[in-house]
Amino acid sequence: MMETIVNDFVKAILLPSTYTIESEWQNQTEYDVESVFDVESVFAVVNSSKFRRTKMTEESEIDVKQKIKAAITNKKKIAFSLPFGAYKAWQLDSDFQPDWAEVFTVSYLLRYAKQIIEVYPLGVEFNFTFTDDLMYFVSDFPREKAKAYTVVFEELLAFFNSFDKRVHFNLVRINDLYESQEDFYIDFLRQYLDNLVHWDTKYDTVTKDRHLNSSHHNLFPFGERNIGNLLEDERERFFYHSALMTDAVDCLRERRKFNKGADKIQIVFVRGPTKCIHLGSCDMASVHFWVGKGVLQENKGKLLTSILTWSRYGQLMPEQKSDFRIKSPLSELSNNYEKIILIKE
Repeated sequence: MMETIVNDFVKAILLPSTYTIESEWQNQTEYDVESVFDVESVFAVVNSSKFRRTKMTEESEIDVKQKIKAAITNKKKIAFSLPFGAYKAWQLDSDFQPDWAEVFTVSYLLRYAKQIIEVYPLGVEFNFTFTDDLMYFVSDFPREKAKAYTVVFEELLAFFNSFDKRVHFNLVRINDLYESQEDFYIDFLRQYLDNLVHWDTKYDTVTKDRHLNSSHHNLFPFGERNIGNLLEDERERFFYHSALMTDAVDCLRERRKFNKGADKIQIVFVRGPTKCIHLGSCDMASVHFWVGKGVLQENKGKLLTSILTWSRYGQLMPEQKSDFRIKSPLSELSNNYEKIILIKE
């Protein structure tokens, strides 16, 4: 019985009809945009508390409204940017590839787009941005596994792109925004060297500790450098440099220009960054989907999507988890879509 309920729930997530958008303008092809759509009405749904997790700052609100106004004026889709790691946390049992967490986030964004299009039918565009050919070095991931992640993720986006032409997901390679690969790597090295020289004074202690803690989670100990067998002091040296390199990636010139550029509203899944909107990553989570495991969670007799970090997932007792085989078209993309875990808390 529960296996049927779980499969029906997953099936609904993967059906275009789940995201059918009804709008008073849905049969129109031409709009007198500026007289029909106003910034405040569109902003109200973009800023909906149904999907947003924390209140937008005044600076972010001004930025978002300006970008909505530009979209209306230019008769364009409302464009969002979503910077992400384009890797899967090595602690998860997913062979470095996407799992249900990625599916749940894209599904959540489709539902978010649906409510926007109900008042702004010109459409919505989501741009997932990543830096290629660096994570295998920064976090010592197997290079072929890092490549495999982006292949599966792009196929996943293509699957959801077939649902509604008014909503489109793009995978944007930051490397390609530079004039040349040399320019890309020079920018990365410039940022990294700046960190080497100025790290102690560049950020406050809280920020530096956050970067270092992140490197402890992300650096694969059994990669090419095989730091798992090193003494603690030696491992700390690798964690330190990984933290500096990760920040260098975050500070890349073209990355910042694209994600917070003149026409894109940046979406984040954690509180803190400026000029952005903080959304959930699925029904019951607001975490980075690429470092979490996608699971279903039963709440008051209702199934909801959730994403658990590897540490949170590891804290669950065996009796809290149930595996279910899943029949879906996604199983052709990865073995990770052949089963799903239901959590009972």
